[in-house]
Amino acid sequence: EEGSLFVADVYLDNRGELLKDPVFDGGREEPTDGEVLLRFWERYGWERLGEVKGSYAFAYWDPKAGRVTLAADQLANRRLYYAVVDRILYFSTLMEPIAALNRGKLHENREVFQDFLAMADRRVYLDHEATVFSEIRHVTAGELLEITAQGGSRRVSWDPLKNLSLFSGKSDEDYKRE
Repeated sequence: EEGSLFVADVYLDNRGELLKDPVFDGGREEPTDGEVLLRFWERYGWERLGEVKGSYAFAYWDPKAGRVTLAADQLANRRLYYAVVDRILYFSTLMEPIAALNRGKLHENREVFQDFLAMADRRVYLDHEATVFSEIRHVTAGELLEITAQGGSRRVSWDPLKNLSLFSGKSDEDYKRE
């Protein structure tokens, strides 16, 4: 779209499958993984983002909606950090640039340090977005964060339990009838 901006760190595992989609009806012979992800995102949005397999983190500015969307792949292989400091949104796949640009404005997140030292496994920590700085967070696996001037909201683009059906074996009565 006119005026939109898309930045991504992406490696697609199912690019061949995605290129079969009607959204890719010609044009440039060999689009980059970033172009494939952008066109798929612009066509289908978050509803079908779970179909994209691979490692990615991206930011998309939609000027008509006045919204920035930050997204991470299903496993958060590409970590996407963000912070809002002095009404400015910073984002990066590395925490260090955000911290360097905001030197003196960030505060250490003591809870993260305490939990890190107390727990053998960091994955157990309940606040999965937390980082060593209170102001810097990260987008969690399979999540989209939409940010406007009014605030932010979250959506899940991939839920591993969405189509999971629990095993229901036969009851004792079913076996007796056989």
